[in-house]
Amino acid sequence: MDSVAKRNQGFTFVELVVVVVVLGLLAAVALPRFIDVVDEAEIAAVEGVAGGFASAVMLYKGQWLTEGKPSEINLDGVTIGINRYGYPSAGRNQDGTNINNRSCQQMLNEVLPSAPKAAIANADVRDFDYYARRQNVDIDGNSSRSQCNYFWVPSLDVRQDNGRVRGRNRLTDSSAGVLGFSFNVVTGEVAVFNQLNQSN
Repeated sequence: MDSVAKRNQGFTFVELVVVVVVLGLLAAVALPRFIDVVDEAEIAAVEGVAGGFASAVMLYKGQWLTEGKPSEINLDGVTIGINRYGYPSAGRNQDGTNINNRSCQQMLNEVLPSAPKAAIANADVRDFDYYARRQNVDIDGNSSRSQCNYFWVPSLDVRQDNGRVRGRNRLTDSSAGVLGFSFNVVTGEVAVFNQLNQSN
């Protein structure tokens, strides 16, 4: 009878301390690995969207060449303006200059009709996947050429009171802590940028 009572007493204090220490060690080893897996999954998701966008851009370029370089292309019922370089350019902008934030948002929606939602300017970004922003780049000595940056919203510093992006006027593809992809409307290049590990 005494042996049955001893079996029902539960853990001793020492046994509980040992269990807590073992769980703490497991957490110390596993947590950083789990965080790395989450970061890698987020990067892979952005790379997937960027890859789909790049493929669609090249489809439009091929169609543009096939049709004799028109100013707009219709693929699967979606008509989009094409610039003189053969790449999508919202608003029928022909030389790749003066693209604005709304044009960048429009291009993402037109090139990838089932694209993740993108916000612009002073919008509350909390219900969006990406934040679209134009950036001037220097191509062949012309510094007013444009590229569209699509920032992954969870990588941005977002105000909790109104959902706006902090520092949005200074945000570029090389800003610390951001993840996303860019589309150069002159060269057609789509590139993923990953500054997640940069310190602010």
